Amino acid sequence: MTHFILFLSFPLLGFFGGESNLSDITNAIQKGDAATLSTYFDQSVELEVLDKTAQCSPKQAVQMMELFFQQHQPQAFSQVHHGKSSTNKTTYCIGNLRTASETFRVYIYLSAQKRIHELRFEQE
Repeated sequence: MTHFILFLSFPLLGFFGGESNLSDITNAIQKGDAATLSTYFDQSVELEVLDKTAQCSPKQAVQMMELFFQQHQPQAFSQVHHGKSSTNKTTYCIGNLRTASETFRVYIYLSAQKRIHELRFEQE
């Protein structure tokens, strides 16, 4: 019976877990952990890294993120602002990623299912 109750509660965890997803996502960015970040990618991800923009599959997006993190080793990430759309269906976060020599403005947009559907890294 306990297993049945746990099984039924997993969809609720996903529904109410938007804030924890965002926290896990920003932690993965801070660590430069593309593998963990990829677990939050939607079926299609709009990825902008510096001046390169692409509509990617999760596999392509993780490859781009791995390359970015190799070239720009993260040291710290700080959230500047986060919130929800006026319809409360999407969530966003704006933050700063500091590396050894640069700072990037990061924009994270989560779908209603709390998956990354857009991720942007712009040089400050």
